[in-house]
Amino acid sequence: MDHSSRREAMMQKLRVRDLHLLIEIARCRSLSAVAEEIGSNQPAVSRWLKDIETTFGTPLFDRDRASGMRPTPVGTLVLVRARTMLADIAALSSEVEAFTLGVGGNIRLGIIPFVSGALVKSVVLELVGPPHQMTVTMAEGSTDGLLIALRQHDLDAVIGRLQAPGASDASDLHAEILLRQKACLVAHQDHALAKQGRCDFADLREQLWVLPPTGSPTRLAINQAFAVARLPTPSASIETSSPRTIYDVVRERTDMLAIVPAEIGHDLERLGGVRSLRFPGEFALPPVALLTLADRQELPYVRTLRHCLRRTISRGLPLG
Repeated sequence: MDHSSRREAMMQKLRVRDLHLLIEIARCRSLSAVAEEIGSNQPAVSRWLKDIETTFGTPLFDRDRASGMRPTPVGTLVLVRARTMLADIAALSSEVEAFTLGVGGNIRLGIIPFVSGALVKSVVLELVGPPHQMTVTMAEGSTDGLLIALRQHDLDAVIGRLQAPGASDASDLHAEILLRQKACLVAHQDHALAKQGRCDFADLREQLWVLPPTGSPTRLAINQAFAVARLPTPSASIETSSPRTIYDVVRERTDMLAIVPAEIGHDLERLGGVRSLRFPGEFALPPVALLTLADRQELPYVRTLRHCLRRTISRGLPLG
């Protein structure tokens, strides 16, 4: 059988439920556990897997009593493609359902916490309103975590930070810079620096800090700013990128400082009890960008999202 005939035979035999089974085996690493989940038995699931492997002409899993079922190199390749195919099928199903209901489909959007609520609100309201009438599923997290979900096809797009050049392989991504943010300090209203009203780098020595997680693009930029000012790298007492947590901690502690984007600092100051202070010197955080998989950047719902983001930012919406 030539390669073309073999591919055709494989496509005729392979079913969507076969792809689901492979993903469940990889997740559970146990045929008996999968059997219990789907209401079957271990011998039946074993025969089912054997049929799938026969279709591919090679084993997809190694059987090991200690570590359970582990994908072979070919199995790993098949699982990557299976997840992509199932995500495409789910998206198609969602879009067909949306079309029959007279609305414009669903987009799964990941957003980092340090993006202004005003920007997010404006974009989401435009997406769900006429003429787009989309539905939006949102997830919040770090850029790294959201990009993992994007690559696993659990998200359609991410509003996150551009990574430093060479930090990781981004050849599979398309990035469009949306905005650049300046940093500010956030302090309790009774903190010494808040009373003083302004500060310089010398004032930042030996402070207690609330900072983004180690290794995040924002934390790396903060470390670089301190290095340029010839100050020791700040050590965090608390690591978080949650604006709410930052507010709660700084509002409670008169001796702690946080570094956040200026618009987030203004948002927190409006809640009361804390002050937003200008960061000494010129310090820009890594740009915020719209990140998509390179081969999906022109899908209709991604284009709609990009259009709404551009419109919102071009209108000069106050982002803080």
